[in-house]
Amino acid sequence: IATVYPKFVALRDDRLLRHAMNLIRPMKSPNVAPDFATAYAALETIVLWHRRRKGLEYIIEKEDEWNALRDRLGKFLKQDPLLTGDKGRRAMIKNKLGELRRAPFSAAFEDFCREYSVDLNDLWPVVGKAREMPLSEIRNRIVHGVVFDRTQIEALHRAGEHLRWTIERMLLAIFGWPVDESNVRPEMLRIYFAKMNLDNYRRAMRTVSESPLPNDSE
Repeated sequence: IATVYPKFVALRDDRLLRHAMNLIRPMKSPNVAPDFATAYAALETIVLWHRRRKGLEYIIEKEDEWNALRDRLGKFLKQDPLLTGDKGRRAMIKNKLGELRRAPFSAAFEDFCREYSVDLNDLWPVVGKAREMPLSEIRNRIVHGVVFDRTQIEALHRAGEHLRWTIERMLLAIFGWPVDESNVRPEMLRIYFAKMNLDNYRRAMRTVSESPLPNDSE
């Protein structure tokens, strides 16, 4: 406490970090997928805190510059042969343009790890190629309502352990406590099934469908 608390108090705006820590408080719940999504929200909150400190929320910060670019992109879409005369598809694409302004989560996350020297190489990757099922992609599948079978549920539970270890290392780095003197140091985690069988659990998660199963009535 003598080491960490002064750093916590010194932060200009600690509301996001308080929220992140509340999200990963110990819980006993049989609902693996919602628990994973809640923990991932804590990770996103920490990254948002970092985004705002470093100016990494938007690729184009100024509103007027972004609006001008969005207008040019809209004109380009209108002239593209594939979309000519198809207002419906053009409208759907234009509705997604706002996402282009926001800096990628992966870039902000990796910047955080560089700045705070957070080493996660021994854990389940947070970002990466979707087919490799990093933690970010698992979160996306949950949000889109995919159905997990029994083997995948076990793998999801273990992925959730890696997610919590990741978040704990990130918080320790923010507050200046060495990971090597914590219970999430690599040597300590080796005794856990989630760590010992990481490759097997990742293979199981790669079999998860990209979309929800159709209803019986469909």
